[in-house]
Amino acid sequence: MADVLFPGLPQLGPCFRGGPVFPARFLGGAAGLALDHLPGRPAVAAVGMGMGAMMTAMLRRPMTSALLAVVLLSPRPAR
Repeated sequence: MADVLFPGLPQLGPCFRGGPVFPARFLGGAAGLALDHLPGRPAVAAVGMGMGAMMTAMLRRPMTSALLAVVLLSPRPAR
């Protein structure tokens, strides 16, 4: 559905460094933070859901996208 509503979204990749992953993380995080005001949703959860959804939409890799969002937003460093 995002492809229909925003046909130019995949072309945003050349504007950012890091290939297609960083723009997906950035735009998803920004969208999640914009929806942070919904009741019962903390900011970290909203950003994580936005990042995971945008990376899944752009990369077509749902498990990798969810794993990256969890690892990047985890409160403890990985050992």
